[in-house]
Amino acid sequence: ELAGFRPSISYEKLCDFSKKLAVSQDLFLSKNDYRQVNASCEWAFQEFETMFSDSRNSKPETLFSLMPELNNKMGQPFSGDELNSLMCIMFMASFETTKDTLGSILVELMKRPALFEYILHAEEKEINVLVEELLRIATPLQYTMRICKEDMEIDGHFFSKGTRLYVCLASANRDAAVFENP
Repeated sequence: ELAGFRPSISYEKLCDFSKKLAVSQDLFLSKNDYRQVNASCEWAFQEFETMFSDSRNSKPETLFSLMPELNNKMGQPFSGDELNSLMCIMFMASFETTKDTLGSILVELMKRPALFEYILHAEEKEINVLVEELLRIATPLQYTMRICKEDMEIDGHFFSKGTRLYVCLASANRDAAVFENP
């Protein structure tokens, strides 16, 4: 609802779209997987267009219905395709990472039953600290990929321009050099 999808669209359809977006990040997709991702994105782009049309004629404003208006106010720096891609990224980031983070936090809590008792008796400040620690330990994005724009050396290792680097973000939250008890 916050994004502005029509009520007639099922939660399962949105979950499927989100999963397809997440799968699209895999570098080694089969042709069939690409076809499924493309079909899902074509569906979403049609939905975005419907949201844009509906937003011109009605209120309330939603996250996605405001995008074309903001784009116009900025002098239209984004083409229609770029705007659609930006909305796909926003959708995936808001849906997949939230779902993954909540799931990871639940797993952490289930591994430590004593935390439930702690939560029941904790003060607000203690709860806030616990939430921060759970978010730190349950990082939703485990890795990202970067491509070297120029030749570079990192810690004695040479990487030529165009090299694809997979950077593990999850380990950053468990770095003994930064955290007293990682």
